[in-house]
Amino acid sequence: MTEYPLVSVLAVCYNHARFVVECLDGIRNQSYPNIEIIIVDDCSKDDSVAVINNWIKQHQVECRFIAHSENQGVCRTLNDALGHAQGKYISLIATDDAWLPDKITRQVAIMETMPETVGILYSDAYQVDENGQQLADMFIAAHCKCECMPEGFKPIPEGDILERLIFANFIPAMTTLIRRSVYDKVGLYDENLLYEDWDFWLRAANHFHFAYSDYPSANYRILSTSMMRTVLSNRNVRAEQTFFLINSKILGMHGISQLSRSLTVERLSSNARFMYTMNHPDASSALFASFTATREFLDLYFSLLAFIGISENRYHRIKDYLQWRLSGFLSLLKK
Repeated sequence: MTEYPLVSVLAVCYNHARFVVECLDGIRNQSYPNIEIIIVDDCSKDDSVAVINNWIKQHQVECRFIAHSENQGVCRTLNDALGHAQGKYISLIATDDAWLPDKITRQVAIMETMPETVGILYSDAYQVDENGQQLADMFIAAHCKCECMPEGFKPIPEGDILERLIFANFIPAMTTLIRRSVYDKVGLYDENLLYEDWDFWLRAANHFHFAYSDYPSANYRILSTSMMRTVLSNRNVRAEQTFFLINSKILGMHGISQLSRSLTVERLSSNARFMYTMNHPDASSALFASFTATREFLDLYFSLLAFIGISENRYHRIKDYLQWRLSGFLSLLKK
């Protein structure tokens, strides 16, 4: 490779004071010679900002460091970083993860041989614990353990991978190299969502092909306090709203298989009903949208209840009361 196109590295920090130096060292030690570094701290509550400033001063690193005075969330934070990126390629990383030294060199060399229709290149990642000890499963294998996956699911797909992404979000974001033209085509990260990557991969896969590198390029750290670990282990209303919005977008995509559509419709109804259970203000509209997709009468019924202000708890109390009154009335008739 005679020329080295600029790669914009976006490093996003939130309460990663313990790990951020390892991440930044991994960026600084990349063998690739032409990168710009953009670091954004999203109003960390620990001393991440001080640690980052000390690292920049100690190593005299030329970079842009943005410290938010208020927490913006991961989607808005990434969009903030993207607004400063000048590279032909974008590579992102959360600062509790770390790259292997040849990550960018190997990936740019591959992407420069690919047609423009290939928008994103990714690899597998090692999974490590809080102390950096490597775990048994690689990232992709761990994220492909889903009962809903059809027989014959390929764990490392290339090309048109939209259908596979509908079944599972198996792409390690910290391993990707993304053409800037992908963002120009499909837009930035959706700031209405709790997390960024699955929605973006789906939108990108609707227009671009993906490529795969067999060089595991990162260490993905699993923390008990990480957002995605919390989201996946404990259902909460913000996460369900995010899943609902993403599943709604999937149903709007043309050409998806009936199997993918059926799975998405099932998920959509589950998301909407959970929003109703948790008294989300958008539960009525979510349930009605689900009804238009599922034609499930219960979705319409709960949508009307939510619209007139009857919560699920109140609905069950009314139902129990009416059943009690009815049983009493039937007992009188038998006498």
